[in-house]
Formats: sequence, C-alpha cells, structure tokens
Amino acid sequence: MILLHELQVLRTKLFEMAEARGSLTDPDVLAISEAADKLIVTLQQIQKAEMIRVVSTSYVLATDGKTVLTNPNILAAAGRQAVQSHD
Repeated sequence: MILLHELQVLRTKLFEMAEARGSLTDPDVLAISEAADKLIVTLQQIQKAEMIRVVSTSYVLATDGKTVLTNPNILAAAGRQAVQSHD
C-alpha cells in the first residue's frame, strides 16, 4: 500500500511539473517519469511473485499422481479457465 501511495504522489508531481514546465521532455519531468516507471516495475514484480506464490500453493498431488487444483477460483480470478486436474 505504501508503494501505491508513492506512485500516486509521483503521478501528481509528474502532472504538475509537466504543466508548469510546459514540456514532457523537460529533464525534471523526465526524472519524475523515470522514478514512476521504476516504481511501476517494482509493483509488477511484487504482483507477479504474489500470483506465483498463490498459484503454486494451490496445487496438490493426488493419489493417482495427477496434480489437482485445490482452489479453482484462483485461475478464474486471473481471467483464465479453471482447470480441475492435469497430468
């Protein structure tokens, strides 16, 4: 949540600076934009790691050797078709 707040602060600064300077290529505007880009990448990496963690802990090995999804809502929430089992 702190990182999301930081991103919102950077976005606000970016818009204000770009408007005040009248240019999107002003060095100060670009510096803020680059900081926001780095923060966005960090947030995406955190989100990806969390999704991998959730999905990886949602499978169990069934007695017949097949992998079974214990919570089909995880894939459905990610916009994918939930799969009950696969080899």
